[in-house]
Amino acid sequence: MIYRNYRSPIDIQIKLFDNYVSFFNPGKLMGDLTTQDLEKDNYRAYARNKLIAEAFYLTGDIEKYGSGFLRIRQEISTYPTMKQPVFENFQHGFRVIAYAHNIETVGETVGETVGETAKGTSALVLSYIKDNPHIRRDELAEKTQLSVRGVEYQLAKLRQAKLIERIGSTKSGYWKIIE
Repeated sequence: MIYRNYRSPIDIQIKLFDNYVSFFNPGKLMGDLTTQDLEKDNYRAYARNKLIAEAFYLTGDIEKYGSGFLRIRQEISTYPTMKQPVFENFQHGFRVIAYAHNIETVGETVGETVGETAKGTSALVLSYIKDNPHIRRDELAEKTQLSVRGVEYQLAKLRQAKLIERIGSTKSGYWKIIE
């Protein structure tokens, strides 16, 4: 809530899957802050909504500014089944994905190869295809918060890795997961 872009009509989204949890917040990282900075704790905290941040601090709901990502990683490291979170900047916001350690595949039918090849956003796109082989690029873009071009890039990566193929035409065809 403190870092949310309140000018955006997009909602904060929390999605639960079998092998990961995805948190999406409208509002990109502030200033020149990068996801690499967050992973290395090499950054200065910026509060997009200073009055909200101050209110949360005064009520004791946050300890201090700028320690959240470090505390999230420290807490996750206490769970042996969890991997460190993946931070992703999107066109309209910021996403954090927390994966389970021992569940590498996107689905039992996809096989072991997927865990090695499809990670992060590619794994997310693959999971939507598994749920709905007839899903369109624009639907994938809406669900993943990527641009259509970003979805096309992810689909190309999955095709190149020989994890999916397109059967039929763009309009009436479907995606086949290669086992």
